[in-house]
Amino acid sequence: MKTYLNFADIEEEVKAKAPPVVYKYRHWENDFHKSILTENLIWFAHPKDLNDPYDIRVPVRFNFDEVDHPIFFERLKYHAQSRFPHLHPDSRDFKVICENQFDIIKANPKAHFEKNYKEIREGVLYDSIGVFSLSKDPLNETMWAHYGNNSKGFCVGFDTIALSKELDMAFGHVHYDDQPPLHSFIKPIDENQKNEIFLKHTNWKYEEEFRIITLRIKNEADRKVLFNQSIIKEVIVGANMQN
Repeated sequence: MKTYLNFADIEEEVKAKAPPVVYKYRHWENDFHKSILTENLIWFAHPKDLNDPYDIRVPVRFNFDEVDHPIFFERLKYHAQSRFPHLHPDSRDFKVICENQFDIIKANPKAHFEKNYKEIREGVLYDSIGVFSLSKDPLNETMWAHYGNNSKGFCVGFDTIALSKELDMAFGHVHYDDQPPLHSFIKPIDENQKNEIFLKHTNWKYEEEFRIITLRIKNEADRKVLFNQSIIKEVIVGANMQN
């Protein structure tokens, strides 16, 4: 997943592809929800706290044929360097470790990678990720029911360009599919990340999600982010809101 160094370089592309306003459904009975208006505060959720247990931490399919590709062994050596930093990449000990690991993988690639990926999904890797989910549609009845307290809550509309520029994080449209993504061992890592982090099952297609992602979470305090109130374009109140 790539982030930008200078927002001006991609601003025109964002204007062309993103909706001008994106919306966050909230409800009044939750004090933290209200803080989006009272304190200009938004929350970047942990992937394990999302309502879809497979959001971000998606099941993936593996292209096991790629194990025989020459690039695969080079990638294996690259990752081994971080696990064995005390060994020089040209040393015999390092080469033996890589070759032994390669033999283990080739013996049963399916069992090896599915076990490893399950451990990753349940491990600490995702602790550094925060997700701020928005919608392109402020008038979706299902969204109002699920996230707007049965239309008793409210919906905050943000200027997409201003929000993206201010937060300086990765962002994009969520794509929906019935099939898990095909994870490649030889393509660039950021291609896999983009396919997996911005993908949800078609059951959630009604959300029309536009999401902002951060990989900078070090502690729970980092999940609270202040924003400039000027980026709020509108506030819509639910049809069933009580006085």
